[in-house]
Amino acid sequence: MKLWRWNLHAAIATLAVSPLMLGWAWSLPLLNQPDGWLRGGRHEQTAFAAERVALPPLAPAETQPLVARVTTYRTEAGDTLTALARRFGISVDTLRWANALPEDDRLPVGTDLLVLPVSGVLHTVVAGDTVANLAERYGVTVERLVEANGLAEPAAPLGAGQRLLVPGAQPLPPTPATQTAEWPAPGTGDHHKRQFIEAAAAAAQDSQRRLGVPASVSIAQAIHESYWGTSKLAREANNFFGIKARNGEGSAGTYWMDAWEVVGGEDVVVPEPFRAYNNPAESFLDHGMFFLQNSRYHGAFKYSEDARRFAKAIAEAGYATDPEYAAKLIHIMDQYDLYQYDLH
Repeated sequence: MKLWRWNLHAAIATLAVSPLMLGWAWSLPLLNQPDGWLRGGRHEQTAFAAERVALPPLAPAETQPLVARVTTYRTEAGDTLTALARRFGISVDTLRWANALPEDDRLPVGTDLLVLPVSGVLHTVVAGDTVANLAERYGVTVERLVEANGLAEPAAPLGAGQRLLVPGAQPLPPTPATQTAEWPAPGTGDHHKRQFIEAAAAAAQDSQRRLGVPASVSIAQAIHESYWGTSKLAREANNFFGIKARNGEGSAGTYWMDAWEVVGGEDVVVPEPFRAYNNPAESFLDHGMFFLQNSRYHGAFKYSEDARRFAKAIAEAGYATDPEYAAKLIHIMDQYDLYQYDLH
């Protein structure tokens, strides 16, 4: 018993004099002894030593691909683009590209920003995209693209609407789409409306063929959202569906336009970013991509063969706040027999 007390006092004295000596004097002999050394007369001392030198397990290494680490940040008072880029360790351009922001360092309070884990761009997959051709177009290696997005292999199929992170890249220059029909100048009257429908039908059918949105629904939405192509957004930015550029710009960049908003119970006019396109066909294709990219609309695709039910499903999913939105679309489809343009 006296020997045990002496050992304990000696241990305390050693701890008081030098923690470093304690680490060397106790941990190394313990690691060099056979298992049986922990048994017998020195059990108390060695058990105490084992408890002192036990290390917590290492945290698991980060295994998520970069694309899974894209986050959202809501801006606060005093935030600037430069300061946020520095905080998140990415370039200012990366923040601007991901959120379609203008050339301005200031940020409105309460804006939700997409934040990439590294500098680069987000690419939304369209029909025909492959890992190989995207790597070539963006000037990155196939291996880097596969690793950043957790793809099974370079030949892994990509789905329309899938989002890929391309580290170190810059946005691709817009590629004009082939114009498939002559679009009318804004006007009024039955002739103009019929011309608008026929031009929209070609773009809507291409969207349905690639993405599955009934052509009749796309045409009806374009009529309703752009007022038969007369809206400023349609005329100046080829945006026929009012899609904003909060989560990515259009093929021709971003078009800023004043819009009415309700802030604190008051009507105010604030500049809003909208997607801009090279031509109407690109607007229709991006409209279909919009449904694929937003999971709340995925249930509507169960009704790809039933345009009326598809229109009701997107309305119920929150496409518009108007409770009569679906009824208005169906009325347009019925009035102009837009179902004839649906592909079956």
